[in-house]
Amino acid sequence: MKERHKRREIYSFILVSNMDNRSRQLSISAVKLKVLLTILLFLVLTIGVFLYLFFSRSSKEYILENKLQAQEQQLIKLEEEIKRLTEYADTLSKEKEELQESKEKTLPQENIEEVSSGKNIPKLYPLDGEGNTISTFTVEQPYLIIDILKGNNVIATGDGVVTLIDYDDNYTHSIEIDHGEGYISRYLCKQKVEIKVEEGSQVKARDSVFAVVANNTQLYYQVMLNNEPLNPFQVMKGEE
Repeated sequence: MKERHKRREIYSFILVSNMDNRSRQLSISAVKLKVLLTILLFLVLTIGVFLYLFFSRSSKEYILENKLQAQEQQLIKLEEEIKRLTEYADTLSKEKEELQESKEKTLPQENIEEVSSGKNIPKLYPLDGEGNTISTFTVEQPYLIIDILKGNNVIATGDGVVTLIDYDDNYTHSIEIDHGEGYISRYLCKQKVEIKVEEGSQVKARDSVFAVVANNTQLYYQVMLNNEPLNPFQVMKGEE
């Protein structure tokens, strides 16, 4: 019988020392070399995948951390804005209370007591001469609009105390009379007139509040009862 001998491939490596010039030969079969290279390649790939996942995760964490810090900064700014608006609202509330107190102090207490009588109800028509009511009281327009000719006077519609003489962006003149028992009459005008009363002064019914010095002057007349607008014609009556 003929024997067959398998041929084995062997790789030899010669290592030479720089110190004593000795050489050393290492031999390894092709199969073992392939196995070692396969293991080495697997280790390299494993380490590569691990490093990729590690740095990818670190990058995502870094991005998320930056977003979180940005949101925290926005939250801090919002809290500061809320605090500022709250302080502003408190300031407005205090100013409103102080303004209300100031208006209440404008009218002396003894005068309030003097006019606290049913006789002071603002029941007169607010003119002593010619005029024309061009717009009546409605819920949307809680006052009368009266067209007045030059030379006539707007009069107090009841006894009371002048609590306000002022102006604003809508009206050149704003006059308010407190008649007591919750009644207040207001005389508003956009045109220039001659004021006949002073703030804090006591007036009688039919006293002149202001004189009309130009034609096409309009009076915006309002009656309030307990801070609610009231139709002036409900309390008006004919001349006494």
